[in-house]
Amino acid sequence: MVLIRSLLMFFVFMIAYSALKTIFRAISRAYHHREGEKSVQAHGEEMLLDPQCRTYVIRGRAIVRRINGQAVYFCSEDCAAKHEASLRA
Repeated sequence: MVLIRSLLMFFVFMIAYSALKTIFRAISRAYHHREGEKSVQAHGEEMLLDPQCRTYVIRGRAIVRRINGQAVYFCSEDCAAKHEASLRA
């Protein structure tokens, strides 16, 4: 009987600990979240907006073109070519 009671108390303690840990972690994330961030994060990687097709692309996978001295990021070579053609027209 004592063993069953001890095991039951252990499981109740573990459930309470997990619940409190989850709650405090959520509060901490909400507190440290910076409002007004312009970049989007996916698993720690910055995502940038493709100006041609308006989709987001991970910086490491983006096609980069220099336009008027600034880096512009595209999701594909096709979008980069279309954007450059529209600027020439």
